[in-house]
Amino acid sequence: MRDATFKVLSAEAQLVLRFLNAEIRWSVVDSKDAAKRRKDIPEVVRCKERIDQFDKEVTKSSLLRTMNGIARARGELRKIVVEELLELAMLQAALKWAAWKVGDRAPVTAWIDVLERCAEVDQMFHKARRFGLEDLDMVVGVVSTTLGSMRTIHDSTLTRAIKIAGKDLAKMDEAAQIRIVDQRKREPVTALMMSDTLTGVKEAQLAAREMLKHLFLMEASLGELLKGVESRHRAYDECAALLPPEDEVVEREVFGRFEV
Repeated sequence: MRDATFKVLSAEAQLVLRFLNAEIRWSVVDSKDAAKRRKDIPEVVRCKERIDQFDKEVTKSSLLRTMNGIARARGELRKIVVEELLELAMLQAALKWAAWKVGDRAPVTAWIDVLERCAEVDQMFHKARRFGLEDLDMVVGVVSTTLGSMRTIHDSTLTRAIKIAGKDLAKMDEAAQIRIVDQRKREPVTALMMSDTLTGVKEAQLAAREMLKHLFLMEASLGELLKGVESRHRAYDECAALLPPEDEVVEREVFGRFEV
């Protein structure tokens, strides 16, 4: 399930911007092909530069969109975990307040044990948070770099596949399309393009597997942070169980006789 989800998100991030701007790119490609037929070399070079610049801008925009999506997902995950734990702590604390009214007050030794436990989990939590966030930042950097590589591979592979299949000739009549595609298939460079396309697909698959490994590392880091938050919650919940109800605290303060 996680593999399928990852593949869908990755494909969406790679293709959405290109498809949204496909008409612009194909118009430049058509201009370049027309210039080739006219043997207008300066125009061919100019169109190629425009295509390269377009691809670079799409790559940059897609990378930024993916990075922002990962950052937002990470922030929302932390927010959800903290909110759920806060609600649970409030409910359990309410039960402890009710139990205080019918039970005996905790001895001093219980306070000492709980406070020591709170101090211990505080240290564990801050350590987990520090190293966990560092790991997450590192993984996000690696994932961003991998996405850039995948984008480059995808762009070159898609361009070759479209040229081989003749999908860039949509504005021509069917006979002209068949004739040009047949000519392309007979060109020696076509076999090399097909080989490069297959190599690109394999490289993209390898990059996707590596990215998935890093995402699993990110999941592990978030899991460690969650464990730290849960341990801290349990320790402070034990501390809350030793406190008297608020109305009793106010009464003892008025009469000037606080109790431990």
